[in-house]
Amino acid sequence: HAGLLALAVSEGWPVEGYQRPEHPVQALLHRTVAEACGVAPESLRTAVDGCSVVVFALPLAAMARGYAALADAARDPGAEPRRQALGRIARAMMAHPRAVGGEGRVGTALMEAAPGRLVAKGGAEGLLLVANVERGQGLALKCLDGSSRATGPAAVRALVHLGWLVGDEPERLAALAGPRLRNHAGLDVGTIVSELHEHATA
Repeated sequence: HAGLLALAVSEGWPVEGYQRPEHPVQALLHRTVAEACGVAPESLRTAVDGCSVVVFALPLAAMARGYAALADAARDPGAEPRRQALGRIARAMMAHPRAVGGEGRVGTALMEAAPGRLVAKGGAEGLLLVANVERGQGLALKCLDGSSRATGPAAVRALVHLGWLVGDEPERLAALAGPRLRNHAGLDVGTIVSELHEHATA
């Protein structure tokens, strides 16, 4: 919220109602997210999140494009103001991964395991977005059941497969890749295991 309020103040817009869809802050966010993710602004559906601000519904491919733009801007900010801003955001996320997610969060663990290379942020309903700064690529991962418990194992498996995790990074993420499950009595009853199935495309 502080960033949205600061944006309103810097642009000379009223701060009251900054979280509402009709406010200039939200209109700018709507347009910026659509453009960064390569979709038409009118196709971007909205809802209200737990903090009472507008959130955007996008196809996973568009989310991945948005994170690829973030990665590409971090690698080479160029001269265009929006690209420079995206680069600053990505570099800030990598410099302060615990401020992005927090202790025990998948995105934070990924950024700490691959400092300066991966930008990652978890979202609601089992969503994870990852950017590879070295490659200028983005990945969007979504657990269909909306639970985040499989996000870590799926992310580590996918990132190893893509070659985004290298050296001892997968080993450092072993607890994330195969979290142990405990029942209500505190007994270790198993682990979550991810599998990768490749499908041929025509």
